[in-house]
Amino acid sequence: MKTLTLQAEIPPSRELRLVLPSDVPTGPRTIVLMIDEPASEPAPVAPRRTLGDLLDSGLVGLWADRQDIVDSAAFARELREKVARREA
Repeated sequence: MKTLTLQAEIPPSRELRLVLPSDVPTGPRTIVLMIDEPASEPAPVAPRRTLGDLLDSGLVGLWADRQDIVDSAAFARELREKVARREA
């Protein structure tokens, strides 16, 4: 599979004529067209998080006092398996 990136100005008629490079093989082909959104403001960059941030978040040990979880590794494995089977 070959990936080509072509820049185009979409006219009001919404008709485009594509001229492909000479190294594109002739014959039946599947062409996938992706339309991106016009560039706007750059997406905000998420702040970097550290292990200390995670430890301070309250997530670590969140279930420490639960009496119904005897084996945390087995409980986590069961949750992952349910998600994989799309059972919630």
